[in-house]
Parts: sequence; C-alpha cells; structure tokens
Amino acid sequence: MKKKIPFFLLFCLFIQVLTAQKKVILEYIRCQSIKGPVMDYWQKEDIRRIFAGQLNSFLLKYHHLPLADTAKLNIQIITANSQSDKSALNTSDGDTANLHMYLTIFESTPRAFFSRIAMMTPEDSTFMNHAKSIFLLKIILVQKDSIVFNNTLDIIISAGNTPGIGIVSNTVTLTAKGFSEMLKTGMNLLLNPENNLAQIEVKVAPAFVADNYILPKTMQRPRVYVSTTKDISSYRYHNSEMIRLGEAIYEQIRGKGKKTNKLPAAIEEAIRNTNHFSVSDYVFLHQDCRDVMRNKNYLLKLLVQIDPENPPSSAPFLFTGFLKGNIHYLFNEKDTVAIFAIEKKVTDPDKKIYIDKITNGFDSASLFLFDTSQPAWSLIYDYVVNGKIGKQNFSIKCTGVGNTLKEIYLDDKLICIAQGKFSPEKFVFFDAPLSPELFNQLLMIGFNRFFE
Repeated sequence: MKKKIPFFLLFCLFIQVLTAQKKVILEYIRCQSIKGPVMDYWQKEDIRRIFAGQLNSFLLKYHHLPLADTAKLNIQIITANSQSDKSALNTSDGDTANLHMYLTIFESTPRAFFSRIAMMTPEDSTFMNHAKSIFLLKIILVQKDSIVFNNTLDIIISAGNTPGIGIVSNTVTLTAKGFSEMLKTGMNLLLNPENNLAQIEVKVAPAFVADNYILPKTMQRPRVYVSTTKDISSYRYHNSEMIRLGEAIYEQIRGKGKKTNKLPAAIEEAIRNTNHFSVSDYVFLHQDCRDVMRNKNYLLKLLVQIDPENPPSSAPFLFTGFLKGNIHYLFNEKDTVAIFAIEKKVTDPDKKIYIDKITNGFDSASLFLFDTSQPAWSLIYDYVVNGKIGKQNFSIKCTGVGNTLKEIYLDDKLICIAQGKFSPEKFVFFDAPLSPELFNQLLMIGFNRFFE
C-alpha cells in the first residue's frame, strides 16, 4: 500500500500539469477581399475543418501549444460597408492564462499591392507581371495584454500548371482546394519563429467559370499536353508532331486609299467596301509556319484595315481590323491550303457562362457556387473563322480571357478543344477522322499571333 501512494501522487500531479497546460484561443479570423468573393470559401465545412487541423498542428510544432477549440472558428468577413474596429484585440472571456490569437487574411489586386511600393526591385516587377492576386496574412499572439508573437506574410499568387480547360475567372483566383493549400503554406511560414521570409510566390491551379458548352464536353476526358520552346510546339497526335509558329510580319499594301500594287479582284472589292476608305491604311499580316515532321513550310496571310476614324481599344488590337469575306489565306509554297473569313465579337445566345460557379476545369466535384445572384452570360466569341481547308469546311471559334480557348470544327463536327493563346498548351480531342497534317494546318490558323 505504501508503494502505491507516491505513484498516485505523481499521477495526480501529472493530471494537474495537463489540465494547467496553456492553450491558444483563436479569437477571430478577419477576412477581406477587394478582388472577388474568394473568402466565401469559408462557408465550406471541410475548408474550416482542414484549416483548424493544420493550425493546431503548426502551433504544436513551432510553439508547443495546442489550439483550444478546433471545432469553433470565429470567421469575420469584412466588406466595404462593415463597421468594425480592425485594431481591436479583445479576448473572448478576459482570460489571461492562455494565449489569444488574432488572424487577418486580406486579398488585394496586384495593382493595389505594388502601388504601395515606392521603389520596386526587378524581382518585384517580375512578380507584378504574372501575379494574379496577393494575399496578406497577419498573425498576433497575445498573453496578459502583451503581444508575444507578431508576424506578417505576403503571398503572391501566380498561375500554375493545371489539367483544367475552360474560361479562367477574372474575379476568383483560387479554387476551394487552392485556397486551402494557400492557407496551409502561409500558416506554416507565418507561425515559424525562424522564418525570415516576408514575401513568397505560390503557383496554384487557376479557377475556371462554369459553362454549358466547354466543361460538359471536356470534364475528365484525357488531355494531350504541348511542350513549347521559343516558337516550336511539340505534342503527340497518333505520333510525335512538331510545328513552328513564326514571328509576325506586316506588309502595307495601300496607304490612305492610294493604290500601290495590283491585287486580286476579291481583295480590291473588300477594300472598296470598307468604311473610311480614303483615310485608312491596309496591311497584309504574314506569319511563317512550319510542319517540322513533314518538312513543309506555310505562310499565313491575313488582310486588315487600320482605320483612324475607328481606333482600337488599345495598342495590341491595332492589327485586328480584319476585312470581311473569304480573303484570308494559308499557303503551302504556291498552293492555297485554306481560304477563310474572320468575324469579331460573335454572340452565341445558346452558350452560357455562369460567373458565379467556379470549378477546376477538370471534374464536377470541384464545383462551388458563390452567392452572387449573377445571371448567366451569353457567350461572345472574340474571333470566329469560317472557310475551306482542302475540300472540307472548317471553323475555329476563339474565346476565353485573352483569347485562350479554341474550338476547332471540321464539316460542322467538333474535333478538338484547345487551351492557349499564340501557341497551344493542351488539347482535348473528340472522335473525328483527322490526319495529323490537316490538324497542324488548323493549329497554324487558330493560334496565329494576330488574334489578340
């Protein structure tokens, strides 16, 4: 009996130590975004649960303190109309034994963030050029009205590799999974006392808006990825394929309505039928292309009007005044491979974009509906190409943010959906009898350097 008393006393002492262990009480997570509704991801139960578990793990790892309650998160979404004291560090119950945590998460646009930097370094300029969003994280730990730990971190979000295909969202930078991963990376650094980084870059898969014409067709279908070095793109379609899409060349053929050389009758008629003929310049756009595997050279030749009476919205669109009619060409040496027309801003009312629904562009399980009550938008194609290639009809429809999505049709049948602007990045193929040589020719037209 005497031998058991010391053990019992030690056990009681151990229980007292455990019950007296300090904990961290998370007072609030204060969130705000001036870019979009990304903070609404906190509505997802699994986002909150995963974050609480990660936060508890990092507190134990770096501060040897557990989170007091991993089931309760006081998340405050701050809006422009919110009336709150952002500097308040009030404890929830007057407790002074435990530590109290205050976490702030703020999303800024790259323009707003970098405008605060008086003297930018070359690294800052590089970040600014490809940054999609900036998250500013700040954490404060308080005990007995004294700040015992204080740290901030800027996370620059840029686009990473993704199997997603579709229209990238303008307002939501991250998918729900990307948001969770960003928080994990940020809190790991933020709570580490030895971390000396104030700013990091994180590449994440972009968020795509939902639609009724691209995603239903491409969801979970296999992707063909393209490797591009300089102006040469390589991919597999039956076998290894390689095309070169050369630089843009401009050839003025007529200035201010003055005839400078003899042109085909169809082109002469198209020029005469333009508005502001006498004050406009007319330019042939050339792009040399090459089917490397077949040792064939091509020339893409497009005709545009530069109209000073109807200037473009910005400088990159200066050479996008394509003349109407089948007067644009793809040549192989002296042979005409394709002849086609180009239309701009073509609306398709049957195709819809749902800007309040976000996906990863690959599987339906990633779908998240933001409570924005936004109506569906009718699709407006940036460019629509219609013409003949060989003896077949073809069409290439270009849309997406910055003209980064191409639908390719042959004889009115969809054969491919591709992502990319001036060079392809990835494809989804559909069943169609299409030779690699013909497909390469269609790529030369759809990915030309003049479709801004």
